[in-house]
Amino acid sequence: MKNIDVGQTIAILANLGVLVGIVFLAIEIRQANVQTLLVNQTAVVGQTVGLQMSIANDADSSSLYFRGMNGYADLSEEDKVRFDLMMQSVLGRYASSMLADDLDLGVNARNYAARNIAAYFEHEGFRQWWSDMDRRTLPRPLVNLIDEVARSVDERP
Repeated sequence: MKNIDVGQTIAILANLGVLVGIVFLAIEIRQANVQTLLVNQTAVVGQTVGLQMSIANDADSSSLYFRGMNGYADLSEEDKVRFDLMMQSVLGRYASSMLADDLDLGVNARNYAARNIAAYFEHEGFRQWWSDMDRRTLPRPLVNLIDEVARSVDERP
C-alpha cells in the first residue's frame, strides 16, 4: 500500500477550497452586477414614465408636445427651443437606458429605446425636429441608434 502524505492531502484540499471559493465569489459578483443593472433599468423606465406623465398632466407641455409632433416647422422660435429641450430630455432617458449596451442587458435596453424612438418617427413633427436639431448635444451611440431607427422606419412598405 502507498503511504498517503497527510501534508500533500491537506494542501490539495486547501487548493480545492480556494478554487471553490473563487468560483463562488465570481457567481456572487455576477449576481450583484445583474441586480444593479435591473435596479438602474427600472429607475430609467420610472424616470421616463414620470417625464411622460408630467407632459401629459401639464396643459402647456401637452400642447407644445402635440403641436411639435404634428408640425415642428410651424412652432415659434421660443416653442422650438422648448420642444427641443423636451425631446432631448425624453431621448436622454433612452440614452441612460443604453448605458448598459456593453453589458448583458444592453440588447434589451437598445431594443426598448429603438421601439420607442420608432414610434416618435411616425410623427412628421418629430422627423422635422430630428433633421433640424444639433446632434452634438446627444451621446453618439444614441444619435447612431436614432439614425438607424429613422432609416428602418423610412424603409417600411
